[in-house]
Amino acid sequence: MKYVKIITKVKKKIPKHKFFDIFEKYLFGEEFNKPSETNPEENTSKENRIWNILSSFLEGSWMHSKKPKKVLNAFKILKAAKPYYENLLNPKAKKLYRGLLLSRAESKKLLNMKSGKTVKSKAAPKKGLYVFNYNFIPRDEIQSWTESKKVASYFANETASGIEAGLMNNLEDDPDIPKNRLPIIFEAKNNNSFFMNPKLTNRAFGDVSGFGDEEEVLRIGKGIKGKLYIPKLFFDEFRNK
Repeated sequence: MKYVKIITKVKKKIPKHKFFDIFEKYLFGEEFNKPSETNPEENTSKENRIWNILSSFLEGSWMHSKKPKKVLNAFKILKAAKPYYENLLNPKAKKLYRGLLLSRAESKKLLNMKSGKTVKSKAAPKKGLYVFNYNFIPRDEIQSWTESKKVASYFANETASGIEAGLMNNLEDDPDIPKNRLPIIFEAKNNNSFFMNPKLTNRAFGDVSGFGDEEEVLRIGKGIKGKLYIPKLFFDEFRNK
């Protein structure tokens, strides 16, 4: 079998054949074998371990704590295996999104930056969104992103009711906004720091939660440049305080 060249930033280079020792021909064969296959490929023990780590991560384990070495290693293996299992490990979208609540300290930095155009958005129907060029510095080396801007707006809200109503509709009564936090959506171009196709993450998340429509993509890396979208309604109020 002819192998393709692997380009990876994993500190300890993984020999080419090791990916096939771990995953064999099909990545997570038990989860993604076609129903018509008469002899479906069973997962190896290492493959099952990585699947369980992935599922636990997507469910929310280690969300507010330092990621154990085993988690980081498992994801580095998956990221480095992208050339072999492109169907499940390569994001297809050209742009990826992350929604969150920006701290007061980070929000104050925007006061010294020039915003670009204001755009209309269903996520902020009253006054739209300011757009800033922004260098996003994540707190964690492993981050959850999404191919869906709409899903990112849900995470910027962080309320269950907001998932149904949209980014802004349920935040005006939150006493913490915009005083101490501002909801934002960050947009970045897809590059080699991203991995995972939503077909894989939706299935893994669905196995543990019963849901599977977050279109999640993972990233390993530090700062990344892109565009920051912030509700004009709240930012103007924050700026005038």
